[in-house]
Amino acid sequence: MPTTRSPASGRERAGAERAVTLLELIVVMTILAVLFGIGVGAFKRLARPDRLALSRITEAVRGAALFARGEGAPASVTLLPEQNAIASYGLRSVGNWQFEDDAGTGWPLPAVYDPASLVRDGVIGSALRLEGGSLLTLPSPPPAFDSPHGFGVDVYLRPADEPRPMTILERRGLWSLSLSGADTLVVTLQLRVQDRVEQLKHELSGVSLPPDAFTRVTVLYDSRSLSVRVDGVRLGEDLLLGQPLLLASNPRVALTTGTPPTSYSGDLDALRLLSVVAGEPSLLPDEVVLQGVERTLRLDQRGRLDPAFHRTPELITIAFGEPLRLSGVELGLLGTVVTREDLEARP
Repeated sequence: MPTTRSPASGRERAGAERAVTLLELIVVMTILAVLFGIGVGAFKRLARPDRLALSRITEAVRGAALFARGEGAPASVTLLPEQNAIASYGLRSVGNWQFEDDAGTGWPLPAVYDPASLVRDGVIGSALRLEGGSLLTLPSPPPAFDSPHGFGVDVYLRPADEPRPMTILERRGLWSLSLSGADTLVVTLQLRVQDRVEQLKHELSGVSLPPDAFTRVTVLYDSRSLSVRVDGVRLGEDLLLGQPLLLASNPRVALTTGTPPTSYSGDLDALRLLSVVAGEPSLLPDEVVLQGVERTLRLDQRGRLDPAFHRTPELITIAFGEPLRLSGVELGLLGTVVTREDLEARP
């Protein structure tokens, strides 16, 4: 016979189910409480000011290295002890011209020049030969050219012996690159100083630009320093500014090779223009002090310490705690970034 259950037995079963559910809930809440306690403890350890500072430094360095590799252009990291901060700068390619056809084909806009100026013996393929007052012009550059934080120009030159002075490239009212003598390269910048514009002229002597071979000239300005290289070798010492100075505002001004009679005369090839991208400074916690003086770490296009500026690994050091302790982040010559939490405290 089929069995029947009384209402009482049904109530007993429901009560048993409720009892099991309540027991499970208590167990789950206990586990969550334990895990939450562990999580809070771990968060407190991870949120220590020194570890937070090391994390921000590491992120800034690695971010600059990734940007350099992505753009195929140098980047830099500037240490700002007075602000207790670290800032990164990158260079973004905004234009490239190889002078291989009559149309002036280039990116992102064509260049304007006399097609008869092309010669076959360029760095690779053809080059542009400017003489007798002929000019190169890049009219109405796009807004990407006009970063107030700085610029980069990379070009191969084979200048004629005359004239001197000779303008190589210029964006009137912003910057120019010229030869003032047989072996003197001049970079002129128009910079904002408070509510006015001032001219900064940087002259570098002992520059060899032979008329029978191409020489690669690279100029980089990032609002804090000006660097010039010839065939990849740094020319003299960087010009370091006491404070960041932005370029004057003169948007959409053309890039030219000057105006006669002091315009560029000679061969020119593989012109590349870059624009500086500045990241927001990353502030370190108040409990931590960035050590040393203001300095800039230069990264090459592979995101490694640039051997033209750095011969040994670089250590970024912070001080914290009582008694005083030191920690740091070490940048290796091959691009490694290593946190060093225990350094010897200074006496």
